[in-house]
Amino acid sequence: VQHRVVLTGGEPLVHDLEPLTKALSPLLIHLETNGTRPLTGNFNWISVSPKLQCYPREDVVEKANELKFTVPPWSEDTIQDFLGEYKEAVDRIVLLQPQANGQRIVWENVRKCYDIALRTGWTLSVQLHKLIGVR
Repeated sequence: VQHRVVLTGGEPLVHDLEPLTKALSPLLIHLETNGTRPLTGNFNWISVSPKLQCYPREDVVEKANELKFTVPPWSEDTIQDFLGEYKEAVDRIVLLQPQANGQRIVWENVRKCYDIALRTGWTLSVQLHKLIGVR
């Protein structure tokens, strides 16, 4: 079993992650970012969660393994528009994550994601800690 570390919370790329990823290099390193800052460091997996108001850098999307969209504010149409703008995004895993209200699940948003996933083949991704009430 190879251990992994996930760099997330706020925006990790506000820091130069090169020294940290070098120090952690025996581990699998997963980055979760909005993709608006230059990529520094080496990662085994990159998850980009774009924001409607500020799209990510193309070079970050090009290296992303997955794209995670929060529904709402993203809709099926705005996701399709995003994917149309980024040729690099075509082969990426697309995850739909229902927007919560703090630590509470909003079931209407889960249903929206589920319906979109059925139509598009994209993947429903829920935050398990919110479903089971763990903080």
